Amino acid sequence: MADTEKRAEKASEVTYQHTKKQAKYRKSKHEKPVENKVKPTI
Repeated sequence: MADTEKRAEKASEVTYQHTKKQAKYRKSKHEKPVENKVKPTI
């Protein structure tokens, strides 16, 4: 039972990370994609 719980937890974590990535991608489509440019280190 604990094994299944652990697996479900990992799956939800992966889904969460994926959703965050998708949201960031959608947002960057509307804004100017700054992360693609090399940021100057000061």
